[in-house]
Formats: sequence, C-alpha cells, structure tokens
Amino acid sequence: MKALFSTADLITPQKAEQLQPKKEAEAIAFSTEPVFERGPDLEAIRATIGELQPGQSVCFKTDGAWSNYYLLEYILQLTGPAEVCFTTWAISEIAITKFLSWQASGLITELHAVIDVGLRNKKPAIYHRAAATFTNLKFAHCHAKATVITNGSHHITLIGSANYTKNPRKEVGVIIWDKNIALANQRWIKEVTNGAA
Repeated sequence: MKALFSTADLITPQKAEQLQPKKEAEAIAFSTEPVFERGPDLEAIRATIGELQPGQSVCFKTDGAWSNYYLLEYILQLTGPAEVCFTTWAISEIAITKFLSWQASGLITELHAVIDVGLRNKKPAIYHRAAATFTNLKFAHCHAKATVITNGSHHITLIGSANYTKNPRKEVGVIIWDKNIALANQRWIKEVTNGAA
C-alpha cells in the first residue's frame, strides 16, 4: 500500500521559517528641538503647543484631560484641509462621527485608516460602523497609534499611546513636523490599506 505522504513532505522548523514572509523594520533619524509639555486640558495644549513649526517636535503628557480626536481636531485647525492617515488599536463611536464630520466639511480631504482586527470581537457594533463609514480602511493586527496629517505646506505626524477612544488614563505622545517622517508613515499606512503590506 502506498503511503499518503512521506517524512520528506513534513515541514521542519527550518523550512517553516523560510516560508514565513520576511519581517521588515524601518527607522528614520532626524534632528529636532523637542519641547515637553504637560497640560490639564485642551486649552492648556493650545496655549503651550501654539503654532507648530517645521522641524519642531512637541512631546506631551496628559492625565486624561483630552482624547486623541480632540488633539487631531486641534492640529487640523492649524493645518486647514488635509489628508489624514491613521492607525489605532481601538476606536469609539464618537471618533467615527468626528471623522465623518471632518470629511463632510472638507477638513479631511482623503482618509486612510488601519484598525486592529480585534475590534470585531471586542466591539462588534463599532466594527461594523467603521467598516460602513471608512472607504480606505483595513482591519489588521495593529497596535500602532500613529496619525499623519499632510497637505501642501504641512507634514505632521502624531505618535503616542492613545487610541481613538476616550482617553481617561495617563497618555504620552509626540507631535513631529518633519516631511520625511510624515511621508514614511503615510506610505506604510497606505500600503496596508491598499493591501500591499
């Protein structure tokens, strides 16, 4: 009787490792004069961040004084209409509604989103709302919290611990105005939303 398979057909750990897609990492070095700010509310952020400047980074800490979507709104008020690419581990109904409003008003001219696929099990109603709302959306295994805001004269990246939910705990982040960093993050987010990564 002929065997259904032979031991040569088995995938050894070495073969399995060779079959795995290559994991890539990327880093960009940049010079900046960081400013660390902590503020009790959004008005304090407005007072301390002020007008963002090219080449400037602002590091911040908040004890639940504001949510990430308020910070994005603040940046969009400075930049004017812009393309936004963002990634998050979680998102709320309020954030989805705000993104819709910003798109409807023209404040967001194009939107790409990567949201962790776990949202489907954690918050199924929000998962379905996001799927129905965002046209350039990819659900993927994602713990990154990055937002890129770009237009002809602004290239701003927001990276921090906060998701696009109500953020009642301690959160930290950095706002970076650097074209190379913005375009690098924009590129990988679009690669994910377009299914190329």
